[in-house]
Amino acid sequence: MLFKGSGLAASSGRGSLSALNRDQRERRALPFAIALATLLVGSLHAAVLSRDWSGGTLTLKLDDGSAQIEWLSPVAFRYARSFGGVLPSTHISHEAVAPTFEDTTSVLRMKSKYLTVEIDRADARVRV
Repeated sequence: MLFKGSGLAASSGRGSLSALNRDQRERRALPFAIALATLLVGSLHAAVLSRDWSGGTLTLKLDDGSAQIEWLSPVAFRYARSFGGVLPSTHISHEAVAPTFEDTTSVLRMKSKYLTVEIDRADARVRV
């Protein structure tokens, strides 16, 4: 057989194609599951403590760090997040953008002509 030694032979043994694919899927699934769990755990305790809205930039002080949303255009924004500290001072050159800002008891909402971005005050979840 041409593929006998390559592990691609259609046999029911340990080196079969289905066993190879199953092993590859299992190896790929573990890092993905770990990354997903890390993201979920990291976002569970990020309540918004205070905020500053100025010049198209929203800076948030969270109970586990800080975050910032800077509007670059009516269709683009930059999101930065720091755990346990303050964000480094960075700025991207862009024209002035003036989205509307609404502060309610449960959500912070910014709207441009094309995008609406909401930050949940309870867990700092961002929705676009």
